[in-house]
Amino acid sequence: MAERFLLLVVMASVTESPFMILASTPQDPLLFEREVAAHRWSPLVWLHPSEAYFPSSVPFFLRHITPSTTKGHAEVQQGSRAPGLNLPSGRPSRNFYLLAPHNFECLDCTLPGFLHGQKPQKKYSPPVYVTIHTCPSLPASRAVRNTLNSLTNEGSKPTHMYVSAHTFGAYYTYDATNNRFIYEYEDTREGIPMSPVYPKIIQLSGGSHPILYSARGSHGLWGAEGTNQYNSLPLLQDETGKGTPWKIWKNLKLIDVQDPLSEQPHKHWWKYEGRWGNPSSKCHVLLAGLCEHVKGPTGIPRKRVNFPCQNI
Repeated sequence: MAERFLLLVVMASVTESPFMILASTPQDPLLFEREVAAHRWSPLVWLHPSEAYFPSSVPFFLRHITPSTTKGHAEVQQGSRAPGLNLPSGRPSRNFYLLAPHNFECLDCTLPGFLHGQKPQKKYSPPVYVTIHTCPSLPASRAVRNTLNSLTNEGSKPTHMYVSAHTFGAYYTYDATNNRFIYEYEDTREGIPMSPVYPKIIQLSGGSHPILYSARGSHGLWGAEGTNQYNSLPLLQDETGKGTPWKIWKNLKLIDVQDPLSEQPHKHWWKYEGRWGNPSSKCHVLLAGLCEHVKGPTGIPRKRVNFPCQNI
């Protein structure tokens, strides 16, 4: 009897969309730990050599923003030294944005320094927030699932991976024989379909870490370096390259969606369902509604689960 689990890695302040991996492990709480699995299969992300905007922790970000409704009225004022601000939660919070103190319409204005984030270094790696979803393969295994304290991939292998860029992404299947991921098919989560070209193979670093690339400025995730075009008219493309390595497994914050206690360290922001950033601006109707300044991404609670239990 086996149990499957998902590792949903959401890279705070770097990408609007998650990297997700699906793994299958034997159902044995004495041998398997989720923490080990998350560290083992988290990706190595290369940031572009010219990247100016780096990831950051949630507390770092919250020190510099003001929660506001879509009408632009500041409902809560945020002090410069209050990283523990309690954000609104649940469906009512969906009308909120987290506004930066800057006029983004001004092209000559200097951007606030905090938007440059925290560059990954040897002594410090910005945290990545990981959610774990457990799916029992058989109804009878549900009780056992509830008694498990941990899962890991030791002695087993992942089965699938989802890598996304912007509003679309690609599914990959794990090739256990050659220890790599093979392209399966593309996917559009929302909006108009694009025409991206994905690499057929994603290699691993250190035997288990998928090698991904974060595009300069846009932070879309890709499985290859170079120019990644995803639309021809208008021309839309991402540039990726080997600049700063971000070793995701160095600093993981794990949240088991079936264990409320794991949410406690993040309770002041975890259930916020609004946008992590400003509203869209400079949108062009003749270009399918594309905006020069896109709205901030949604948070973890509203991310789509790319491997629903009923489909695996």
